Amino acid sequence: MAEPSAKDALLICILHFATAPFVRSVTLFRLQGLSGQREHNSEAYRHLCETRMKAGPVLASESLCSTLLGVELERVVQFRGIPYGEIPSRFAEPRPKSALPREVDCTSFGPRCPQVAIDVGHLLRIPSQHKLPPEPEDEFRCLNLDVMTPRSCLSSKRERLPVFIWIHGGSQAVTFGSAASGVCDGTQVVEDSISQGKPIIVVTVQYRLNIFAFGDEASSKNLALKDQALALNWVQKHIADFGGDPDKISLAGESAGAVYCHAHLVTGAPVRGVILCSGSLYLSPPQSEEKASVLRQTLRKHLQGAGGFELDDAPVDKLVEALELSGISQPTHFSAPPTFRHAKNEAIITNTTLFN
Repeated sequence: MAEPSAKDALLICILHFATAPFVRSVTLFRLQGLSGQREHNSEAYRHLCETRMKAGPVLASESLCSTLLGVELERVVQFRGIPYGEIPSRFAEPRPKSALPREVDCTSFGPRCPQVAIDVGHLLRIPSQHKLPPEPEDEFRCLNLDVMTPRSCLSSKRERLPVFIWIHGGSQAVTFGSAASGVCDGTQVVEDSISQGKPIIVVTVQYRLNIFAFGDEASSKNLALKDQALALNWVQKHIADFGGDPDKISLAGESAGAVYCHAHLVTGAPVRGVILCSGSLYLSPPQSEEKASVLRQTLRKHLQGAGGFELDDAPVDKLVEALELSGISQPTHFSAPPTFRHAKNEAIITNTTLFN
């Protein structure tokens, strides 16, 4: 595709939920029924999905050389947990996923990166009696994504649709909302787009977090960014098989996800537009290597006391336990020096006073 122009790759804004109703609906994706009254009730949401879910939609992907089995929900088909990359070893750079089997079951969401358990429901003000479902975690299988596409895309050769890629937030340490939990399930966004007569495709991405993305002194920096870049390239290469237009891809994220999106913007990612929701590189700048070293030594101290482990050989549960005991909640504000280049800043006059 052509190099995005400054206008196409416009950094739309740094949005806060209270002042951006449309982006708020995109950001939270809400725990809701697929039609009717909105409700913050994960159990009701999942029950509704299960009762309306029809397994069986099949997509024959020429670019993947595989047949994918998805899940049908009303007018939307989900293809869950598609692996887009591989992690050869701990702290290694990601590499493209090797050839998929001829038939791939995409009816279950993929695992997320191991992380300290936090009460996401409390942060989203979900009533305490409604518990979010547990999600599987796997250090080496967390590079997966979900594609939500209108059912009509699978049955017709209609015009290719715009694509919306979502990078979740979570302080670069945890998964703040995933499709599996229902918090950031793009199905409702696709449903709404169909109802408005402007259908789109939504892609949600899982990537490495916390120390698994931070790495040690010998590893590459910014592994989460590299995971996401691999996912963006996967979408660019394969989304046409799902009915998407690789020349009309928009990237969006919230909080830490917005910081990542800003980084992809300045490195020339293969997207046409970027939406930052409550986050940017200017608010979360790179941290010094000195601070990174202190962080690693803090973790090593806990690992030594837990059995003499090192960062690169400690069992996953010991690493997560060390993160929790050390009180490190945001360990990945981009190691310095940053491994991305900064684009030329272009001022955008909005006539809005943010600070006085």
